[in-house]
Amino acid sequence: MPLPVPDDFAAGGWFKITLDLGELKEEAHFQEVSGLNVQVDCTVVQEGGRNESPHCLPGPARYEPLVLKRGMTKSKAFFNWIFSAVTRDVKRTSAKIALCKRDGAPIMEWTIEKAWPTRWEGPKLDSRNPAYLALETLEIAHEGLKLQA
Repeated sequence: MPLPVPDDFAAGGWFKITLDLGELKEEAHFQEVSGLNVQVDCTVVQEGGRNESPHCLPGPARYEPLVLKRGMTKSKAFFNWIFSAVTRDVKRTSAKIALCKRDGAPIMEWTIEKAWPTRWEGPKLDSRNPAYLALETLEIAHEGLKLQA
């Protein structure tokens, strides 16, 4: 059996997100993506006459917001998207997050449904720090997560 190559584990890989906002089909690359998870709550049901333990039934699913971080770019698409939410004209969208190899080929892809921005954070500006990197953070709420085959 051959040994796996580093790209099989996305060593040195990167992330790409594609938003489908109708006329705007924005694609961006990110250094960090967190929040790709789902939690199914346990609904406890006590059965009469069964005293040793209650039943635990699957309850509603909860999706954590996605947090995306990247270096600042000239693109204003994400900033404009968050301000559409500020003015109550939010555009919910589907989005695709891809974990990519170094050559750009996707290794795994997740699709999120009914996504909308809940927070944008601009860079901390500090010209005294020689290792300064201007980062922006985007937080996205959504109503579904699927792993693409």
